[in-house]
Amino acid sequence: MNASDLFSRRTKGAPPVATRHVLLGVPVDDVTTHEALAFLAAAIERRRVHGQAPAHCAQVVTLNPEMLMAARRDAALHEAIQTAALVVADGIGIVLAARLLGVRLRERVTGVDLLEAFAGLAAERGFRIFLLGAPPGVARVAGEALVRRHPGLVVAGSYAGSPAAEAAETILARLAAARPDALFVAFGNPAQERWLAARRGRIGAAGSHGAGGACWRCRISPSWWVWRHAGCALAGCCRRAGHEVCYPHGGSAVRHHPTRERGGRGKP
Repeated sequence: MNASDLFSRRTKGAPPVATRHVLLGVPVDDVTTHEALAFLAAAIERRRVHGQAPAHCAQVVTLNPEMLMAARRDAALHEAIQTAALVVADGIGIVLAARLLGVRLRERVTGVDLLEAFAGLAAERGFRIFLLGAPPGVARVAGEALVRRHPGLVVAGSYAGSPAAEAAETILARLAAARPDALFVAFGNPAQERWLAARRGRIGAAGSHGAGGACWRCRISPSWWVWRHAGCALAGCCRRAGHEVCYPHGGSAVRHHPTRERGGRGKP
């Protein structure tokens, strides 16, 4: 399997704002933060023109290396990503792995940055957001922090909830009452991606985005997020994605050590 097979251009089903590629069987869109925001805003405006909830919520997936690897084993997660309206490169490992295979994604679009930027846009244009997930009370405090940074932002609701199937009807009832334009879910991946994909036709919001299990906490203390995750993004994520892309058959780094393959001395 060569690089072009591992990371091939995919055009069928790609959203109009981006070129869609496929990395190890999982789609990723070459999209900037500005384009992702425009994509969500257009979905919301279409809802407003029609004056009713959309038949299906436009789901944005923020793809990182862990999610990509999990999707190769998890059929439900793979289907959720495959059918998402937009898949952005959240992890630096995705960006670097793509570059190793000759594809330059224009921008890393993290879920945290997308949420923050959308909050600003929503404040300007009157979009209503709903924050779902994290421990009780955290989403509410995060919403208050977003409102302080973006005066005029309407947080239509917040709720801890749960990705468990038995909690779904309660969550959907709250969403129906709140009528948000966009839903941000922090159940952690892959639970949030699977939860959103299974309920796109019932959410009622025009757009949705899995924001990660720690997202609401990082909104309260951005410096904590940087301190906690910067090292992981560069060391762990890149290593996992890069290794899997270069060695897709699951061989160890020792067996496929590049020095040994070139005839070098490498350790046995």
